[in-house]
Amino acid sequence: MTGPVYDVVIIGAGPAGIQAAIHSSRKKTDVLMLGRLDNSALQAAHVENYACIDGVQAGRDLLETGHRQVEKFGARIEPQDVLKISQADDLFHLELEAGDTIAARTIIFAMGVSKKKLAVPGERELAGMGVSYCVDCDANFYRNATVAVVGDRSAAVDGALTLLGYADKVYLITRKLDVSPELQKRLQQSEVEVLENTWV
Repeated sequence: MTGPVYDVVIIGAGPAGIQAAIHSSRKKTDVLMLGRLDNSALQAAHVENYACIDGVQAGRDLLETGHRQVEKFGARIEPQDVLKISQADDLFHLELEAGDTIAARTIIFAMGVSKKKLAVPGERELAGMGVSYCVDCDANFYRNATVAVVGDRSAAVDGALTLLGYADKVYLITRKLDVSPELQKRLQQSEVEVLENTWV
């Protein structure tokens, strides 16, 4: 049995979902935003490169401010994931993880990116305190430090190369690199120390 019908359901509770919810709810539509703060890549970041932000702010604080703004405009927020979407009778039917089913006339997918985790001890506890998932966001915090980037693909190599402009020493820890020959050449010509065949 289908529960409430919304004009707009937004899947994703990060910056993109927040913006979509604000704009949708200002138009006097019935809006529901689905998703958890912890799923956003911004959640563990510290931000200093957003316009109109003075100093450094925790990503979670920005998300919580955005959620309050969403609710101020009348949208509902439900911290649930969507398990299944189907379509019937000109409506989208969404099955939620708690077992509820809702319907929507329109769905906006705003999942953004989620951080890929190593699932190693201490990672969660140290997120935002030395463990980072966004080089562009957090590189300045590692100025004059020794840092390690873990990964096998182009994002890890690019991140390591970017960090050379900030850190004193950069390691790239990889099981086996899977990047283009051009990026491989840039890495070999750089000062990044690569630790291959290495697991964390």
